[in-house]
Amino acid sequence: MPTVKFSFDVKRFLRDLKPHQSGLWIAFACSVVSAAIEPIIPALMAKLLDHSVASSVAPDVQYPAWAVPLIIVGVFSLRAFVNYASSYVMTRSTQSMVEDIRNRLFGRILYSDPSLFERQPASMLINTISLETMNAVNSLVNSVQTFVKEGLSLVALVGFLFWLNWQLTLVAMCVLPVVAVIVRFTRDRLFAIMRASQVGMDQMTYAVEENVLAYRVVRLYGTQRSQDGRFHKVNHFLRNAAIKMNAAGALVTPLTQVATSVAVAVIVTMALRQSSDGNLTVGGFAAYITTMLMTVPRAKSLSDVWPGIQRGAIALQRIYALMDEKQEEDKGTHTAERARGEIRFEHVSKRYPNTDRPAVDDLSLEIRAGETVAFVGHSGSGKTTLVNMLPRFLEPTEGVIRLDGVPLGDWTLDSLRAQMSMVNQDVVLFNDTVAANVALVQEGDGIEVDMERVRHALRMAHLLHFVEGLPDGLDTRMGHNGQTFSGGQRQRMAIARALYRDTPVLILDEATSALDAESERLVQDALRNLTTGRTTIVVAHRLSTIQHADRIVVMDQGHIIEMGNYAELMARDGAFARLVAAQMAMDVQPEVVATTAA
Repeated sequence: MPTVKFSFDVKRFLRDLKPHQSGLWIAFACSVVSAAIEPIIPALMAKLLDHSVASSVAPDVQYPAWAVPLIIVGVFSLRAFVNYASSYVMTRSTQSMVEDIRNRLFGRILYSDPSLFERQPASMLINTISLETMNAVNSLVNSVQTFVKEGLSLVALVGFLFWLNWQLTLVAMCVLPVVAVIVRFTRDRLFAIMRASQVGMDQMTYAVEENVLAYRVVRLYGTQRSQDGRFHKVNHFLRNAAIKMNAAGALVTPLTQVATSVAVAVIVTMALRQSSDGNLTVGGFAAYITTMLMTVPRAKSLSDVWPGIQRGAIALQRIYALMDEKQEEDKGTHTAERARGEIRFEHVSKRYPNTDRPAVDDLSLEIRAGETVAFVGHSGSGKTTLVNMLPRFLEPTEGVIRLDGVPLGDWTLDSLRAQMSMVNQDVVLFNDTVAANVALVQEGDGIEVDMERVRHALRMAHLLHFVEGLPDGLDTRMGHNGQTFSGGQRQRMAIARALYRDTPVLILDEATSALDAESERLVQDALRNLTTGRTTIVVAHRLSTIQHADRIVVMDQGHIIEMGNYAELMARDGAFARLVAAQMAMDVQPEVVATTAA
């Protein structure tokens, strides 16, 4: 396997760690105390054994029987306390850091450039915030804590070994280069496997997300088997990656133990020879062997530090990459409490990356304040691209769009978007009360919901009667994405939001697509009242719903090919008339089929 290099911004990580460093310093102090305690245990054993031997040889030597056991209990109690204190303060510090990074990441996503959501699937963003943040902080901080704690203990024990017998200790030190070679051998392989596992986890989460959201399509078309096979494939990959990761990591331990056992065997042989020569007491021999055995788990723990650092570094790379995502540019300074609603497109073009032709091509159009303009055309004609440039979800590649004569880029984003309401065909409802979903105000925002205004908006959207019949009325929680509401009711909830917001510019992007005929008629009546005195831009699929528009703009491949009111365009018998005829034929076709079947 080729060598894989990795790095992460250590200085940046330390800056993030700085606000939470008090707990780390306490943990460090506890680790120092714990390390200092380690040699005391074998030292006490040496004293106990040597005094016992001395007492049998020279009975006049007095040694209090209660002293050593009492000291042992005290030493172990002190070590248990400092270890608990270290673990507690470390947990507080790491969890506080996780909370801080998650808050910052979520805030960055909220204000990121909209292109982020086109480039990255939701599952990856969710994984990064929820899972990778925890992995990064816990793996790195815990690995460093282990390195410090076990490293200090190892230094203390090795120092005690030198004090006991420096010749034997020099032999023991020969195992360290061997351990270093073993760790170096497994490092790059572990990194490559961890990186692949991270990608595999994203794919698995994405597969679950897709099948949860599209469960109706999956079941209707009977694709459970293929989707199940797709999930099994990525899950099998993760299983194999986990096995390989464990095998590579676990290889360090047996190899280290073999190398250590050779050193221990040599040391025991030399110690026995020294003991037979009278150069090593029984207590000293027992203390040395005990200390030597105590160093083995510390050395193993240090060898386990590297995989943890790798896991944390990989997760941290993704976190900082997301944190460095481009934010929405807001260089504008112009604000207005309420715009008139005059919109002008001046030679506007929009080209997406890696496309053959622009979605909107050199389009110029003036929309007067208070005018209702509908955009129609085949799929891909540029209608939705055009309206998404108004709130600056997309930026034009060329040309200028003006609101009240001011280029959109000169408006502050908050002020610009405060002039607009948008109703899409894909409605997103939050797991909150009906009132909060209409007003889009959460508890703690410091903004009070105008309940009368909410009722008025629901009444205009023909939902008030239904909502008042719910168990808690306006305070009824809507559940996950309004799962208890029908498609038409969800669409009318979105319309109620626009009514509540009461902005001078209203954008309706297929706003009535999910409504049945009766609901559509009622909502169209409400929308006609709403559009009075407002600039309304309609992207329509049902051409029958735009008969009352002041102007209809027919688009094709990013160009305006026809423009006029409904009667004018039908009389012209051009592209619009052909669209209407084609749609009427499609609307009639199901009736014919049903009649034939009957």
